[in-house]
Parts: sequence; structure tokens; C-alpha cells
Amino acid sequence: FEAFGFADTVKREAYWVNQTAIWTPDPENLDQIARSGRVQDVADDSSEMPHTLMNQARVHELFLNVMRNAPTRLEPDYNWAVRDLDIDTTGEDHPVTVTLENTGVDAGDTKTVRANYVVGCDGARSTVRTAIGGELHGDAAHQAWGVMDILANTDFPDVRQKCLVASANEGNILILPREGGYLFRMYVELDRLNPEERVSNR
Repeated sequence: FEAFGFADTVKREAYWVNQTAIWTPDPENLDQIARSGRVQDVADDSSEMPHTLMNQARVHELFLNVMRNAPTRLEPDYNWAVRDLDIDTTGEDHPVTVTLENTGVDAGDTKTVRANYVVGCDGARSTVRTAIGGELHGDAAHQAWGVMDILANTDFPDVRQKCLVASANEGNILILPREGGYLFRMYVELDRLNPEERVSNR
């Protein structure tokens, strides 16, 4: 962010995470929760930057402003999905050939791009990773979470700080305050998924 000139904007607008409140079942009554502690969220001297939270769409907007005001006046080319990727190992220039498919207004149209490198930022079920034979190492979580941004009328005392809430029998909640001082994001633990199941299938 410093390199693109908007680190100070992020620091001004973002929510600064200083500590995490932890709520667990009340030992006197497991149907209720009680604050069991507060912990420092990030160790001292981890970074010269504060630990902050900011909406991803706002971060994208800050990058887009840099692009629009750059000498090239760049604009992203949305609605293209990677359908195939081939690597020519014979040492030619631009050894990577990528086939893209339009998913927008001209859905189904394809184009081919040749490049020296392709950066795969296409998620957990990456087409790029599959095309290069890469494997995902480690365990998948297989846990569904519901996520919502809320403006709530509440007397919960820790709603304006990062908060972990554990229940005795009904799963967990994570509260993350959003920038601006009004909304907070709530992650609600839902059902476990079967090994090959995706949340979108439910």
C-alpha cells in the first residue's frame, strides 16, 4: 500500500485491531456466555504497520484509483475466466498460453493470451493450479460459515472489538468490527461439510 501511495488512507479509514475479547460458556450456566478474557491481538514489533481491518471492495477501489490515474489509464478487463493453460517447455518466448472465456455480455467468446508468466489468484479450486499439476497440501476445513455485515441495536458490550464467542453446543461466532464505526462483520459457524461437498451445493 505504501508503494501505491495509499497506506495512510488505509490507516485512517480502517478499524485498528488491538485486542480480542473471548467469550465462552458460563460455568455457572452453560446456556449463557461470559467474557473469559481479553488478549493482545498481535505481538509487539510484528510490523511497523498496525493490524487493521478494511472491506476488500474498498481496497480494490483504492487500487483502481491508482490504475485510473496512472499514465496508462488502465482499467481491469472483467468477466474473463481461465479455461485452459498450457506451458511450452521448449524454451520459446512467451511459453505460457492461456485460453480465456468471456462470462459477461459476450458469454462464450474465447481468446488466447501468450505470456512469460501467469499468476494464479483464482481461489481454492484453482484452474491454474490444476493446469500446472499443482496439488493442495494440508487439510481442508470442511466447515461452512455464514458471513454477514450487520448494523445492530445491541447491548453486547464487546461488539466494537474483535471477539470470539464459543457456545456449549451450537458452534462459534467471530465478530470483526468494520471500518467507519457502525457495521460489524459476523462469521457464524454452520454445519460441517462432507469431504467433497461445497457450501454452494446446499
